[in-house]
Amino acid sequence: MPFGVDITDQKLHRDMQEESWRYYTQCIRRQIYSGICFRDAYCFGEYNPFAQSFLPPRIRDDMNPHRVKFKFECSATVTEVLKFRTISINGELFLSDVLDALRKRSNVKVIQRRFDSLENVTALTEGIVFNCLGLGAGKLFRDDKIVPIKGQLLYLKPQPDINSFMFGQGNYGRFSVYPLGNKLAIGLTYEKGKGDLILEEDVLEKYKAVLGEFYQEHGVLVF
Repeated sequence: MPFGVDITDQKLHRDMQEESWRYYTQCIRRQIYSGICFRDAYCFGEYNPFAQSFLPPRIRDDMNPHRVKFKFECSATVTEVLKFRTISINGELFLSDVLDALRKRSNVKVIQRRFDSLENVTALTEGIVFNCLGLGAGKLFRDDKIVPIKGQLLYLKPQPDINSFMFGQGNYGRFSVYPLGNKLAIGLTYEKGKGDLILEEDVLEKYKAVLGEFYQEHGVLVF
């Protein structure tokens, strides 16, 4: 579910999506890495992640978006929601597995170092360099098209009834729920141009208010 994508070459975008979906699907089926799995997702209210995601037809077919009647076990409320299947990646587990796999290869050496300038990169003896720096690439490569986007997460204790993604938009507001094993991550703020790491308590209080109203309606999510 690409979110916040800014790309003009639609064919390239679709090719990248197809390759990504194919690769992670194979990882799951072959159990190559932990932290990657198929996971159901439910959309409450008007929120529809397919409206702006430009998914290729084959991926959309595999995700199988369809309307279903939904009810939490502890609630009497029945709601019609959009259900689909997507790929969940727990970054902490996945990246740890990738590093472990690299360290086990005799021809791979893992070196931690800091790059302060483009000259540090061009001085490398390796013939190919993959730029995976994210936001830091803007400064290092003097690329003013790299802009920060700030988001904040609220962590809740894990809920027995919630092992799927949930997206909500309605009178209670808008939010997303991501189960991460030992916690639930609540989010969906998207502030383009902000790159600070300052925790904004008012944003977290807004999450709590939104989730409180959602709880009143559906009887789930405990602080």
